[in-house]
Amino acid sequence: MSRIIKATMGMMMTLALFLCSGLNVSATGIDMVSNPYIILESYSVDEERIVPGEKFTLTLNLKNTSTVTAATNVLIDIENPYGVAPVYGTVSQKYVGDIAPSQSVQVSFEYDTWETITSNALEFSVSILADQRTNHIMLRIPAGADNPFNVLELTVPERVVATEMTSFSLSYRVIGKDSLNNVSFQVESSGEILGSSVGGNITAGATKNQNVSFSFPGAGEYVLDFYMKYQMEDGSQQSVLLDSKVINVEPKNLATEDGNYSDVLQEQESDNTQIMILVLGGGLILAIFIMVAVIMKKKR
Repeated sequence: MSRIIKATMGMMMTLALFLCSGLNVSATGIDMVSNPYIILESYSVDEERIVPGEKFTLTLNLKNTSTVTAATNVLIDIENPYGVAPVYGTVSQKYVGDIAPSQSVQVSFEYDTWETITSNALEFSVSILADQRTNHIMLRIPAGADNPFNVLELTVPERVVATEMTSFSLSYRVIGKDSLNNVSFQVESSGEILGSSVGGNITAGATKNQNVSFSFPGAGEYVLDFYMKYQMEDGSQQSVLLDSKVINVEPKNLATEDGNYSDVLQEQESDNTQIMILVLGGGLILAIFIMVAVIMKKKR
């Protein structure tokens, strides 16, 4: 009897699975094929985290799971956490409209943040509304910064000549509530200091630009390390590696102010051509002069 009961139960389960698969019913009871349902495939933020005091963009990648029916009047509404607000002139709500079957759509929101954020993660409540059904999602996004400043841009010249002075430029902003004291910048190669510059005391929230001049002792390939050093308000000294770059330095005797080695060769070829023209021209004039002299002598 027990075998008959087990066999009957097995047949019933198989039949149930067959019926569900034929209707494309998910574990939540939603027909994912016939009925439009908008899911969040993925999301992204700048620098993979939210930096206090800095602007950022939140991008949502949405998709209609239905393969036959469009989702209509799709609207995205976000409830923001403490310390985050839409940039001036925008809101945390966007009307997407219709999303075709199996279509993916990207929606972005731009935000300002407060410097007073202390949490290491922020939660955003995202509601995806449509005529058919609504999807509610909670996003937990990492927040914070490894350093009390944010590097906005660091640039190095593309062409560098040995023993000639060059410089790298840096744009940065002090984030958080504390100021930075005794700020200095340094460029090194294999532990050797090539150049340095003093930034002084920088107040919280300030944006600064800094140039650091340096030169290379000879030609070759150099790995440059760019450091920022500073003192916190509690007196602690900090040194941070901002970036590392590989630079190819040209020999000074093969470079000019306006070009590289190929330019020098072109100039030399041009000079040789001009000399040849002068020589040929002079020879021709001399030949004509000799012929005229011979003719005049015969007439006499």
